Amino acid sequence: MLPLTAVRGVVHLRSQLGAIPTLDRLEALVHARGLIVFARIEFTRDAASAGLALPPMTQLIFGDPRAGTPVMAATPAMGLALPLRALAWEDAEGHSWLSYEAPEFIGERFSLPKALVANLAGIRALCEAAVAPDSSGLPDHGNTAVEAKPSDGRSLHRLLVALLAVPFIIVTAALAVRRDPSPLPTENRAAISMMIAGMNIKSSGDVDRDFVAMMVPHHQGAIDMARAELRRGHNEQLRRIAQEIIVTQQQEIAAMRIGLGQTPPMSHYSATR
Repeated sequence: MLPLTAVRGVVHLRSQLGAIPTLDRLEALVHARGLIVFARIEFTRDAASAGLALPPMTQLIFGDPRAGTPVMAATPAMGLALPLRALAWEDAEGHSWLSYEAPEFIGERFSLPKALVANLAGIRALCEAAVAPDSSGLPDHGNTAVEAKPSDGRSLHRLLVALLAVPFIIVTAALAVRRDPSPLPTENRAAISMMIAGMNIKSSGDVDRDFVAMMVPHHQGAIDMARAELRRGHNEQLRRIAQEIIVTQQQEIAAMRIGLGQTPPMSHYSATR
């Protein structure tokens, strides 16, 4: 087998979970983000049906038309690279890997405008979360959920005030996932994990920007859990509440971005995606 570095532009992430469980976790993370799974190709099973042997190998094809459509409109050949895909596989020594093409390499290969390469960048965080060593899909950084190093005492005070705006019960539940191995619905665990990862920022020295940087993933976590309720829940009152959460949290994300002079993504105006 060729060395891992032999194929330019491909990122290989070592996983301790095994190839198939790793892809199962990635698929759960993809669903939790409200993305579409277009296909899951079981190469090992297909090989066996043809009377051939192949170590564990499975590919997940996924994406979001809202992100992919502008890319293909600008560079139609990108239709050969989209939707995004990740490959979970096992090498001859029994080590498991999760591999994907680096967004920057895809952009270079298809001469994609740099501004649109960001539309592909989400695959990196998803794959890294899928191979994370703990059971929730989050790298183990110890017990610190948020690391803040303001430049002065006044900034520290303002940053602490901003942090108090994060609902206590949500943060408590999120941190508990790190310590409590009891089973939660996979989509909720993935949503909480992504929320913690997103909120784990270093201070930029701009308290307003840091506030938004932490609150956006916090709100997105609430949106992802509400989406899971809409997909799987049966209580109509709770489903209505989940729908309201999605709408209000998206509106607040958009308002915070506008407050910083940013243009919010169109997805923040959608109640269901």
